[in-house]
Amino acid sequence: MPKISLTEKALRRLMSEFRSQTKDCEDITAEAIAANPRFLLLLRLNAGLSQTSFEQLLGMSKNIHKYETGAIRRMRRNQQFLNI
Repeated sequence: MPKISLTEKALRRLMSEFRSQTKDCEDITAEAIAANPRFLLLLRLNAGLSQTSFEQLLGMSKNIHKYETGAIRRMRRNQQFLNI
């Protein structure tokens, strides 16, 4: 898996947006993640998982890095793992 490079400023901005969209992390919805798949990076880092382990947990193909880097900007709401 390719490494993800993120500045501290960009990480703080992403975390701020995540907190705003999830009511300070208390209401993490599939819609919020589908609207900004980069939030998966925060969830994965918080869980302490590698990209491979996170993909296995979610039952995803090897595209997690594309979501985390923003290469894929929106997810389909019906993605199976969004219903977990």
